[in-house]
Amino acid sequence: MLFVGRLVSRKGAKYPILALNELIKKDSRYYLIYIGDGPEKEWIENFSKENNLNDHLKLLGSIPNNQLPDYYRLADCLLFTSINEYGFLEAFCLVPLEAMACGLPVIAFDNNQAYTEKPIRHSETGLLAPAKDYQKLAENVDNLKNNLEIKNIMIQNGLA
Repeated sequence: MLFVGRLVSRKGAKYPILALNELIKKDSRYYLIYIGDGPEKEWIENFSKENNLNDHLKLLGSIPNNQLPDYYRLADCLLFTSINEYGFLEAFCLVPLEAMACGLPVIAFDNNQAYTEKPIRHSETGLLAPAKDYQKLAENVDNLKNNLEIKNIMIQNGLA
């Protein structure tokens, strides 16, 4: 799994590791990579240590934009967990679009963002979970892992 973005609360930086913690209870083969820096890095590191997740987690910090496609191709899914915080929503979902352009399925929080055409449509171009629901996020990751057909559909639709 891959998270790309600032490690801040409005980006939902804590939710991928909370989902990882749920997933590891079922299958120890899950692994999460964070790309980005920010004030929630310390919380993520502490949570990882407290829950014995260090063998399942890598915090890469910031990397050059031209290297992102390599990580998108390496991962099995992108976790896009931005949340509505103090009335602020993501203005444009650039990271998921980049991931889809590299053939990477997206699992995201559904924030009811007001786009003319939503780039992430459940079971078409990605899987959606209610905002802040890391258990549903984990369930979607597990469903994607176990359903190659839906994964291929999402890859093809995302590329389109």
